[in-house]
Amino acid sequence: MKCKALLFVALTICSISLKAQTPLQKYAGAESLTTEQYADVVKSVWDELKKASDEYGAQMKSKNEFETSQEFQSRTERDRTTYWSRIAKFNTDEKLSERTFPVLMNVQLLKYDADKQTYSIRSSSSVIVPPTGERVAVTCASNPYVFIRESKRKGYKYAHVVMNTDPVFIWHVNPDIARAAKQAESSVQFKVWFKLDISQPLSNKTSKLTMVPVKIALVNTSNNTVYWTDTISR
Repeated sequence: MKCKALLFVALTICSISLKAQTPLQKYAGAESLTTEQYADVVKSVWDELKKASDEYGAQMKSKNEFETSQEFQSRTERDRTTYWSRIAKFNTDEKLSERTFPVLMNVQLLKYDADKQTYSIRSSSSVIVPPTGERVAVTCASNPYVFIRESKRKGYKYAHVVMNTDPVFIWHVNPDIARAAKQAESSVQFKVWFKLDISQPLSNKTSKLTMVPVKIALVNTSNNTVYWTDTISR
């Protein structure tokens, strides 16, 4: 009976610990993520930046009549330092500079040109991310493969990370590998490794969350075959 009670307590503690994990913590070290899981990771980082920014904004009051200009300037700088220190601490505690998040994006193999040995590819996958706002700017580092597409519907802003395959992505590949990929098309996907950078200096009252793609591959997820890969320089 005592052993059962101890086991129950241990399981309860474990359960509480797992529930307390943020998506950022839960998916750290994952072999691959769906677009939905990666969206949750980005949102969890954005939530922390937004919370810190909102609290900083609430503290930013105008100079009052009993406050000298020097006192006002000192208070402003102190509050800004506290704001930035909170972001820096979160960045360090969560080891963001050390973590990459590999995301799977779907693939449509459109047409193979046997003469040029090229495959035309498109991807319709997207990752919904918070749009850039007054408090937090959400950006994607410049690269040839992915970017943020913003849109507006009924007065609301939306942002999605999408593959740069419009009109198409051209894959240079010999016929044998192209034929094998076509036979396994349902398992062929792009895999993009992202870092999340929040270390950039504040701009006025706005913090910045930058997605940095560091690597891309075309893979067969059923047998872990890597057809093509590229390291993305920043």
